[in-house]
Amino acid sequence: MIAMNNTTSSAAMQSGTPVFTQPGSVGVLLLHGYSGSPAELQPLGQTLAEAGYNIHAPLLAGHGSTPDALFGVRWEDWQRSAEDGLQYLRTMCPRVFICGFSAGGLLALRLAAREPVAGMITLAPALRLRGGGLLRLAGLLQYVMPWYYPLARANFNNPAVRAAVLERAPEAKLDDPAVVAAIRREAKVPVGSLYQLYRLQRAAQRDLPHIDVPTLIMQGRRDQTVDPRSAELVYRTIRSADKQLRWFEQSGHQLPKEAERTEVWATALAWLNAHTSVAETTPHRDSDIDPSRE
Repeated sequence: MIAMNNTTSSAAMQSGTPVFTQPGSVGVLLLHGYSGSPAELQPLGQTLAEAGYNIHAPLLAGHGSTPDALFGVRWEDWQRSAEDGLQYLRTMCPRVFICGFSAGGLLALRLAAREPVAGMITLAPALRLRGGGLLRLAGLLQYVMPWYYPLARANFNNPAVRAAVLERAPEAKLDDPAVVAAIRREAKVPVGSLYQLYRLQRAAQRDLPHIDVPTLIMQGRRDQTVDPRSAELVYRTIRSADKQLRWFEQSGHQLPKEAERTEVWATALAWLNAHTSVAETTPHRDSDIDPSRE
């Protein structure tokens, strides 16, 4: 067991180490996004751990270093990482919830359709990406263009671009033209891995009608990565009687870390608290979805 304090829980979350606050307590499995790491969900995980939940945020296969490490990794490998994390957490906790972000949200959907979990939270589920129609072509493109250079034409004066780069490389001197040139040249993603993301999207969408556990969906209106209509698709298609879609009007894709982050953490915590205290009561239906708004 890991003694709970801010320093320990933060370090544990970023390394993917389980954070156990008390034996036999409720567990929450946190699943990070494509090309990310458990650090994406560290603030949310720490909030839940400090409230008494046992947290495990496994590192998905091929993740945790540079994006080129995803070369040759299949979506089934990511799924296996999530399944292993769930099984491990179950050895410590009688009840487990799943919480997935972006592509991790797709893995959460698949687990919820197949495993007896207590409930699910999905943040910005990546069923559809903005401009993601080309993903389906990646299966062919990978043989003629094995690498994609996402920052080759990026505007390094854009604060969002700078923040995204510094999140992965905090020491990068982005005002140095030589450093920027090297990043443009060296930052690359395997095209085959993008095709694996497309395959995971298709698999997760097929699973939606089989999900009937309590579900909280959170989505930013200003998401420029995931098409916000993905959240509506999840809400409409799953069979859960107890489901809620919560919009965050000022947030983009990085819900757990953007302007409304404290509200995101509080929403997740309140939902978990409600479902651990009244888990066996009759399910209710609660949504603030507005189908007329994209």
